[in-house]
Amino acid sequence: MSHVQVLQVLLPFVPGVVVTAGLALSGSSLAQRFWTIGLGYKTKLAVAISLAYILGLAMMTMTQSVNDLVMGKFKPPLAVFPWDNSYWRRVAAAYVGASLLPTPGPLSTQELDRFVDQISKMTPDAQAAVTRFREGAQNLENHFGELQRLEEQLSRSREIAAQAAQPKTAQIKELLNSTLDSIPKRPP
Repeated sequence: MSHVQVLQVLLPFVPGVVVTAGLALSGSSLAQRFWTIGLGYKTKLAVAISLAYILGLAMMTMTQSVNDLVMGKFKPPLAVFPWDNSYWRRVAAAYVGASLLPTPGPLSTQELDRFVDQISKMTPDAQAAVTRFREGAQNLENHFGELQRLEEQLSRSREIAAQAAQPKTAQIKELLNSTLDSIPKRPP
């Protein structure tokens, strides 16, 4: 177990012990009744430690839930999907093909503003280079489809050649027998 995992297991003792010690030192009737139960000292101590842990765990869970609720009201979580990531789309296109990729969601206003800002900063030479790159990417995608088609044809041709190259055992036996019959036999 790592240090973080050990801390996550032991951390509920902190609020639990604070609340339990506060109850015991305050002289509450609940604490007085607990100590008058007819159990042994070690049993009472084990029950007190267990209750402190459970109480601390409950307090931490409630605190985390309230924190998540409040933070969700102030800042709702962003809906981020993997297919909105351009790198993910390129990798997926290499495996499943561009026609099977899900369509990306609409661009946000921040993304559009960032795009317009970047385009406005580009020189005409850079804009021409981007255009050439996009045309090259389109040509590359067309070549990729052609390459897949050629690979499929090559695979089919290999299968046909492998089937044609398989020897026919009956013909080979007949050829061997005729060859053996034509060889003169040596006298014993």
